[in-house]
Amino acid sequence: MSSDAIHAELAKFVEALAEDEDLRAWFESLAELGPHQRGEAFRKIALQMRAAGEHPELIQATELLAEETIYQGVRRTLAEAV
Repeated sequence: MSSDAIHAELAKFVEALAEDEDLRAWFESLAELGPHQRGEAFRKIALQMRAAGEHPELIQATELLAEETIYQGVRRTLAEAV
């Protein structure tokens, strides 16, 4: 899978967060967790997505959110978008 496809999935995720208030509230609530707990939450979501047969690029984008720098970057991008 190309990194461009994964980045495109992250961009779609930010768009969805900007458009959906409930999804955005859920995402922002994860900021209350510590980085380790938040990372584990995203890894668990990715495992569930894999079991459900979701798109591999979307799964990899979700796994990237487990990395603190990626998560914080998405939060900054989201703050600029809304």
